[in-house]
Amino acid sequence: LIYIQRLRTADGQPVFLENLFLPTSYKSLMSENLNDVSMFNTIERISGCALNDLLQRIEAVRASAEQAQLLNLSLGEPLLYLNAYFHDQYDHPLCIGRQYYIGSRYMFEF
Repeated sequence: LIYIQRLRTADGQPVFLENLFLPTSYKSLMSENLNDVSMFNTIERISGCALNDLLQRIEAVRASAEQAQLLNLSLGEPLLYLNAYFHDQYDHPLCIGRQYYIGSRYMFEF
């Protein structure tokens, strides 16, 4: 299993903490520059597979000590937690995403 964690910012402020879990077949990601790039575009380029989201769930959670420190928040502040499962165009599992968004600094549009 490959685990990638990235702190995403806007105007120098943290907006969300991205956590991705991928099969070891994507180990070539470890030699990529993953700063300021779309992980999904990078995964699609490397794998040749299109990502399709199978299930996404958003819920309110409170920041853990680690999340609060990384996101520059107080312990227990509210976060939006997005848990997503992605498959390729053949319905094979591709990655799991677990993101923690600061609601006051981020907006979802569906």
